[in-house]
Amino acid sequence: MFRLTATAPDGDQELSGFGEVSFATNIAPFGGSVTAVSAENAESMDESLSATEFSEVEPVAVRALGWLDDDPDSPLQFQFGWVAGSSPQVTRASWTDLLSTRFALLRVPAGPEEGGYNMTVLARIVDGQGAETLQ
Repeated sequence: MFRLTATAPDGDQELSGFGEVSFATNIAPFGGSVTAVSAENAESMDESLSATEFSEVEPVAVRALGWLDDDPDSPLQFQFGWVAGSSPQVTRASWTDLLSTRFALLRVPAGPEEGGYNMTVLARIVDGQGAETLQ
């Protein structure tokens, strides 16, 4: 509950009034982790993977486990992708559609030469009201 009170002098007396409003808040999904391993090591993840191909280069298995939301009846959705470069200068990025599965197999190309050919794999976790966490 939020309450705002206003007071103003009026001659010899003081006038005051207030208003109240209640609202629900929503926090972004929390408490989880994102793990990425080369696809040849994916067996260690002990989970089935959905294939999402971005290119014909090194496959990477990604999982997002342990994520919670303040509304347990609202299912979480997951989006997986990769970026080249670093914030705020992201030079290339690619994302899956929003998925109900916590796992994906990405085909990630080599990063730019000046970055040591490295890429960053990310997951975006979204709740039913649109609050999101990027990790």
